[in-house]
Amino acid sequence: SPLRGPNDERFGVRFPAMSDAYDRDMRQKAHSTWKQMGEQSELQEGTYVMVAGPNYETVAECHLLQKLGADAVG
Repeated sequence: SPLRGPNDERFGVRFPAMSDAYDRDMRQKAHSTWKQMGEQSELQEGTYVMVAGPNYETVAECHLLQKLGADAVG
């Protein structure tokens, strides 16, 4: 667990911000590679939220997660 023991600075900050977790250049390369492969469907980006089971999310929970920025819930 990252909560236990001292932080090893060689690995960077203990809790990096996840607001821009994936490098912008790498995302652009993924999009251009997708197009070069001749794919007809649009490559989309979004925020996935995992909700622990064993129950499915209620309609109200899905609405809340959507308001919080979720694009896909599972």
